[in-house]
Amino acid sequence: MKFLLILHLCSILTGKCTESSIPGLMFTSHYDCALGGYKMAHRMFQTLKEDDYYGLERINKEKIAIKFECQELPTT
Repeated sequence: MKFLLILHLCSILTGKCTESSIPGLMFTSHYDCALGGYKMAHRMFQTLKEDDYYGLERINKEKIAIKFECQELPTT
């Protein structure tokens, strides 16, 4: 099996995820995908602080968080 990493930008306040990103990373195990997800989400969250649209104030106000999933894809 292969696992595709998908990141979601969500508001804890509303419970809604407004954006999804597929960085194109594929993994051969769920463990490796989850580890990659935590690393990628951490980097993405840090860059949001400097983003003109989001920034630290909006992150705190809307309680922005990065959620990720590892979608299992069948191999042929």
